[in-house]
Amino acid sequence: PWCQHYDVLPGYPHIKMFWLFSLRVPLIAKTVSRDRYFRIPNSLKVVVDLDIDESMKKADRLWKVRSLLERIRQGCLLQTRPQDVCVDEQMIPFTGACSLRQYVPNKLNPVGLENFVLASPEGLVLDFVIYQGETSFKPIPKHLMLGLGGSVIVDLCDSLSSGMNVYCDQYLTSINLIDFMLTKQIY
Repeated sequence: PWCQHYDVLPGYPHIKMFWLFSLRVPLIAKTVSRDRYFRIPNSLKVVVDLDIDESMKKADRLWKVRSLLERIRQGCLLQTRPQDVCVDEQMIPFTGACSLRQYVPNKLNPVGLENFVLASPEGLVLDFVIYQGETSFKPIPKHLMLGLGGSVIVDLCDSLSSGMNVYCDQYLTSINLIDFMLTKQIY
């Protein structure tokens, strides 16, 4: 229960509300117009396409934004690791055309990119992996039989030291995973 994901601001379920007359957020509304704010993402270019070789383009379906994602991830990895952490999935809302788009029913935003997150009890993101199929996670020997959930936990807990506690739901847990994590002294 302590590992929850919150909206941008309490009471503002939609970003467009920042510009409404009765609910306006002056810091945002005076800085940029609503229309300009929503045009900005269409103009962003993170990488020069010619700088990326074809093998990288085939191996990583997020190659166009990989440098930005890695920069954000490095900032997350610099955060202090508490004794207790949580691993859970998060949906990044996205309805455009993308081969990575997933539909996960019973989520607040059921359509989008599936993101697996390692978080502190306060909800601070410590690490993340955006799911793009079997190649999303570091290879694990098949004989361990950890499955997708085990791959998620092992990958995200790679930056944790021994003696830490990891909380997750039954979707990510298995007996084989628990045995494997005990060998690393992560509980």
